Amino acid sequence: MRLTSAAAIPAAVLVLAGSGPAAALMIAAPNPLQRALTAPVVVTGKVASIEADGVEAEPFPKAPQKVTYKVAIVKVDEALVGAKGLTHVKVGFIPPPPPQPVDPNAPRIGGGFRRPGFDLSLKADQTGCFFLRKHPTADFYTFDYMTQPLNGSAENYKDELAKVKQALAAVADPMKALKAEKAEDRYTAAAAVVTKYRTPVGDTAPKQVDVPAEETKLIFAALLEADWSKHDFNTPHPTQLLQQAGVMSPEGFQVQFNGQGDYNAVVKAAFKEWMAGKGAKYTLKKFAAPDAK
Repeated sequence: MRLTSAAAIPAAVLVLAGSGPAAALMIAAPNPLQRALTAPVVVTGKVASIEADGVEAEPFPKAPQKVTYKVAIVKVDEALVGAKGLTHVKVGFIPPPPPQPVDPNAPRIGGGFRRPGFDLSLKADQTGCFFLRKHPTADFYTFDYMTQPLNGSAENYKDELAKVKQALAAVADPMKALKAEKAEDRYTAAAAVVTKYRTPVGDTAPKQVDVPAEETKLIFAALLEADWSKHDFNTPHPTQLLQQAGVMSPEGFQVQFNGQGDYNAVVKAAFKEWMAGKGAKYTLKKFAAPDAK
């Protein structure tokens, strides 16, 4: 199993850490839907134990040096993708270095703001949903900041996990999901399908094939009827999906925006007008494996 190429990583979101002039820009991890649809293995479960001995391994192919991984044994409650029949999976992680002593007399950058470190450690008894890929050289799975697990003890965990399962069900049977009774469910299906289709497969030059015409129409219809004023972290916005799908381009439609008013409303109006004309015959493209027919 190969690592996902850099081009396959969904667009991240820049957010402010802290507030005021000392705030620093940080990269937010993709939403749960995006993490689920770009991970080769998705499971829910609990960290049963952490192996005592670390494992030396290259963090990426041809890395100049090895690093020490700790290995967690995750008991699988539900195998959502790529782990059928497995009761446990080994998940390697790189523990953070010990904190450095702070000199109280040393000057602080940015008015006293200190950027927090990212602790991606797993802990015994930790529960959640894990988005994993096979380590390129070692005998365990792993993850990184962009694919960090959902925390099973978080207040919104059930809602996030429900979105993950809904998205995975949509890509398993797109036509059924795109014809769901509720508009909100049809939109979630469209978001899942576009995310899955527009994520390059493998680490070579991506091949593109046509999405069936009827399915394209259902995807576009779900986007048009969505509430574009709504911003939900768990689901990509319609404007983001149109950009990801390559529709906002010379081959599709382009938007003239003068900086005044609501940008998303302008995009929606342009999309609706385009769909009433040339867009009615437009066919989406999806990335496929290099050997796909």
